[in-house]
Amino acid sequence: MVPYIRGKSEQNHMMSYKLWKHIACYKLGIPEELAWAYFESFTVLNALKERVDLSTFHTPHDMSVIEHVAVNAWQFVVYLYQQSFFTEVKNLSVVNLAVEVWPMSPNSSTCLTSLRPSKSDHGHQIAEESYQQYVLDHLDTLLQLLCLKNPTDSLGPVSQVPLNVILALDWILGSQDEDRIMVPLHDLLSQTHRACETGYIASAQVFNYNKLVQYVCQHLRQNPYGVIQSILIEKCHSTTLVLGPIATFLKVELLQQESLAKHWDDKTLAAAGLDEQQRKVMRMSFRRVVVTGLGLVTPLGSGTWHVWENLVASKCGIRQLLSPEYQSIPCRIAGVVPVGEGKGMLNINEAFSSAEQRSMSRSSLFAVSAAKEALCMAQWHPSGGKDALSTGVSIGVGMVDLSTIVEAGLMLQQFGYKKISPYFVPVILPNMASGNVSLKFGLRGPNHSASTACAAGAHGIGDAARMIMHGDADVMVCGGSEASVNSLALAGFCRAKALCTDFNDKPEKASMPFDVKRCGFVMGEGAGVLILEELNHALARKANIYAEMKGYGLSGDAVHITAPRSDGTGVMMCMDAAIRDAGIKKEDIMYINAHATSTLLGDDAECRAIKAYFGPHAQKLAISSSKGAIGHLLGAAGAVEAVFTVLTCYTKVVPPTLNLEDASDHKDLNLVPNMPQKLEPVNGSRFFALSNSFGFGALFPIGLCCYKQCCFKMTEELHSIESALEDNLPSDVWLQVKRILYGKDIPVLSFPLEALELAKDSDFELKGYGFSALPEDTRPPRIVRVGLFQNQIVLPTTMPVSTQRDAIHRRVEAGVKLAHLCGVNIMCFQEAWTMPFAFCTREKHPWCQFGEAAEDGPTTHFCQKLAEMYNMVIVSPILERDETHGDVLWNTAVIISNTGKVLGKTRKNHIPRVGDFNEATYYMESTLGHPVFQTQWGKIAVNICYGRHHPQNWMVYGLNGAEIVFNPSATTGALSEPLWGIEARNAAIANSYFTCAINRVGKEHFPNEFTSGDGQSSHKDFGHFYGSSYVAAPDGSRTPGLSRTQDGLLVVEMDLNLCRQVKDHWGFRVSTNVQLGTVRKSSHGLPPASGLDKKILSSMGELKWHCLFQMTQRLDVYAKAFEAASRPDFQPQVIGE
Repeated sequence: MVPYIRGKSEQNHMMSYKLWKHIACYKLGIPEELAWAYFESFTVLNALKERVDLSTFHTPHDMSVIEHVAVNAWQFVVYLYQQSFFTEVKNLSVVNLAVEVWPMSPNSSTCLTSLRPSKSDHGHQIAEESYQQYVLDHLDTLLQLLCLKNPTDSLGPVSQVPLNVILALDWILGSQDEDRIMVPLHDLLSQTHRACETGYIASAQVFNYNKLVQYVCQHLRQNPYGVIQSILIEKCHSTTLVLGPIATFLKVELLQQESLAKHWDDKTLAAAGLDEQQRKVMRMSFRRVVVTGLGLVTPLGSGTWHVWENLVASKCGIRQLLSPEYQSIPCRIAGVVPVGEGKGMLNINEAFSSAEQRSMSRSSLFAVSAAKEALCMAQWHPSGGKDALSTGVSIGVGMVDLSTIVEAGLMLQQFGYKKISPYFVPVILPNMASGNVSLKFGLRGPNHSASTACAAGAHGIGDAARMIMHGDADVMVCGGSEASVNSLALAGFCRAKALCTDFNDKPEKASMPFDVKRCGFVMGEGAGVLILEELNHALARKANIYAEMKGYGLSGDAVHITAPRSDGTGVMMCMDAAIRDAGIKKEDIMYINAHATSTLLGDDAECRAIKAYFGPHAQKLAISSSKGAIGHLLGAAGAVEAVFTVLTCYTKVVPPTLNLEDASDHKDLNLVPNMPQKLEPVNGSRFFALSNSFGFGALFPIGLCCYKQCCFKMTEELHSIESALEDNLPSDVWLQVKRILYGKDIPVLSFPLEALELAKDSDFELKGYGFSALPEDTRPPRIVRVGLFQNQIVLPTTMPVSTQRDAIHRRVEAGVKLAHLCGVNIMCFQEAWTMPFAFCTREKHPWCQFGEAAEDGPTTHFCQKLAEMYNMVIVSPILERDETHGDVLWNTAVIISNTGKVLGKTRKNHIPRVGDFNEATYYMESTLGHPVFQTQWGKIAVNICYGRHHPQNWMVYGLNGAEIVFNPSATTGALSEPLWGIEARNAAIANSYFTCAINRVGKEHFPNEFTSGDGQSSHKDFGHFYGSSYVAAPDGSRTPGLSRTQDGLLVVEMDLNLCRQVKDHWGFRVSTNVQLGTVRKSSHGLPPASGLDKKILSSMGELKWHCLFQMTQRLDVYAKAFEAASRPDFQPQVIGE
């Protein structure tokens, strides 16, 4: 057996044996003739465990090795038992090694017989029957020894030994005395669980308890996959024998090791005898659920970030109800969703047709609007097939629209049944919020709706998460919606003495959670929707992950139809269930979004429950209620507050509890009064939050839905500067940074579903923004949409030239089609878009073969067809080969009209000669000047790449009348990225036109190494092309950039009237002396010349006038300076002392 020992020299091997012999023979009294056999067994077993996957052993020879090792190892354990060396058993890792071989064996049932000692086993004269009797006789002693009575003892590196010994004992005993084993085993698990909580058992050791799952499955039920399912999905607790601790162990490991699924691979499960369906259920037990999209419609407005900005700014959305039907009701205030065309308002008429409005209740309209925003944020738009089938809906609604029922009843009573709308029944059904979302977006997965009063929204989210965990769906659109602000509902709640009636004249002060003067809640309306998604599904499509939903708990306190238990027992039960379900410790929680509705009993019971359950940790929690800002949204409350909880985890900003002036009843808690607070995770990037939601009918669902860890996606390069800032800055700081970065809030464009689907299928990032101008009386808006397309090369640079170019053509063709679907009028590609940017080398062949004729080359013909097909102007930067002038190469952009005709071409005016940029070895500076091209949608120019470093270059395009200047580029991060966001933006400001900067993405590897001539070592790539394409406006604002790593299309809508308006405002005009005209003196006075320096000459009854433009450009001054600088005798204007 010695040849199986690898990696050890014979000398070390003998030294190890000498030490072993000393311990075994002299301290433990093992006969010397047995010492070597035992030593070899454990040495080989260690070597096998470290270097060999025992599950791959299948041959008889392999099995004989395992059996021989295991028999000797086990005999040593038996010997120690017989000699009463119980302390040594506890402290020796050999026990662990001896028994761990069995679950790893591919044929353990055959090998089990080798565990039974026989008369021939090394002098152990113990018959099988007497041996089993011996174990039974000493079982209680063994178990008492193995159960850890003091969890504060240091367990050392062999803390998992007791469990393994119990498993070994069970293999010996079979199922003869199951109850006798299970009771002390439960005690062992409980003690070990406490050891885990105090940190004495490391996560890697805890992980070995997955064997315990197999053990319990075999002995509690003959249904292993079902037991696992119940442990991880149905969430059995400690009252069910050992299942609670098991669930805790597994969930802790799931949290710390990120996933257990890899250890339950299909091969392992199949070897355990599970069929395909059983293996599927087992794997589903480890499906994790993340949040990838959010949507809000609330009294603070519509739109997630708009609402969040108002919430953390301590604004209130509660208003007076001025309609006559409310005037006789004691409560005449509510949180009503603002509807209209203003910023942050819900524009129902724009979002829904008249037919849709007739067939939907107000709560359905809210739900569909919030779902639309959430789907857009998640960039998930399944149009059919598998995606639609795997996407479900679960939206809860607390109450039906009572006003619709009342109106229908009156119509029936007064005018008969024919006046009842055929949509009456669908409108009042509470499940139609889910139904209408499914219909609107074509979602064909599970459709579910909970109607559990004020807990409906939380139920909708929790149930959706479990549907994903069970494998019923990969994506769920879930949340809650409510629209019950009507006279009948208010009257009913007033009769129940639930509403605040003391602040009708000061509605913004009425909802005061936790305050000693609180006197009832304020009704509200709205909707909150989350996109829940299975983690691997979200990662596969590169979705932005806002948080992870870790757990979900439910309970009922069965005490009163509306009031909770005063001691908060029901709340405690539910929080405990949610935290256990998440597999975390209650001390991990940092924030609680409290249900606190501003009622006397409810708020007090919740605070009592938090203090009783969390103990001293309660004082470290941040606890706030958003109902002071929006009121109680009933069935939508849990969903809207779940969104707030997600955003708290995401931004690490805790929203305030408004109107909290006196919290003396619970002054020992941090209830976040009136102003937001910043929280920093104490454990790296992990941030856990709890969202509480309670409801009438003794319902207490709680969704522990928020866990933020910034490591779901790792890429070699930063995906986006903007997203990195947004992800890691507090929301209030991010709003200020965004204003500084972009100049103003740039409206986001919406695109048709077909475009979104194409972008998804093509793996294109798609962004859209709009720049507007002030309306003018004398001319209409001049709206144009431009598209900037950035991309990586498609094939390796070693492929044939024509093959590479054709592949890029096909890729870009999809981008042009996408631009057409988005309404683009002018499209521009990146510099030298048909080829790798090979100009970083001096190796002319084969890269010069990408050169082609500008007017009639294959790429121009390709673009002409696209331009005509899609009625689009196309700017196509290529490597031009001028065959009519000696095959000279130029870096050229061809401008193709929307009619398919070539308007002309322009060339790169400045050629770099720095670092890797050896373009001067390929082509020269342009001889075409600075042409501007008149198109159907305005005057455009092209300033290729390196020309952006030269302000004069930009200026001349402006002098020639350009309104849009494109800057197609190919530049890497090491060279110019800090300058990228500045230069084109400055040019837009200085020249009063729009600038469009486009850069390619990715790394391009070449077959041969090259050097830069700057002392750097040789390399085969140019570095990372960082993308980040953007558009800047003449007023100084700019769009966010595209990704640094992904192909994408940026669509920007602009009103060209803004160019002249900025000139009017700033006076960025040409400096020249112009004779404007001659007029006769009259009462009308002078022609309008605001801002002009007028020189008035009067003669013979006529007024002759002209204007000298003396604005900021001063071209005459610079012309003289440039002329002087170009002469050989130029003398710099330097003034000394």
